Amino acid sequence: MSLLVTIHVLSAVIGIGPTYFFPALFRPALSPPELRGALTIGQRLARYPQVGGTLALLSGIGLVFASDTRLFGQTWIWGTLVLFALIQGIVMGVGLPATKKLGRWLSDPGNSDAKALPPEVNAHYQRLRMAHSVAAVLGTVLFALMILKPS
Repeated sequence: MSLLVTIHVLSAVIGIGPTYFFPALFRPALSPPELRGALTIGQRLARYPQVGGTLALLSGIGLVFASDTRLFGQTWIWGTLVLFALIQGIVMGVGLPATKKLGRWLSDPGNSDAKALPPEVNAHYQRLRMAHSVAAVLGTVLFALMILKPS
């Protein structure tokens, strides 16, 4: 059981941790060259939530089954599951499409000398920033529920 707790806590920290870096990485008013670099770093960091987040979810469910399935009747368990789903939905449903659109624009050779993002591309960037900021706030609430475990 202690091994499962260790896996769960480490995978949660590793999986959710990069979420807090994204708002700093995608700060306001990046130039196109800066945004290219930020997207490259962001793609590398995104691997951690994909693997760690999945492992945290599975190990958390495993912990409930290993300890007491009546925990599924507690609000904090359902709250963490809902928050996890919301985080995934926001990042995958808003952040990922915005990232792809930004990446396409940034990789277009015709935009290689651009000094600023045009308004329609900047709108995608703002959606990406919003998605990561909301995910970071929801991740904080998720951690608080896991620590405080209110009934």
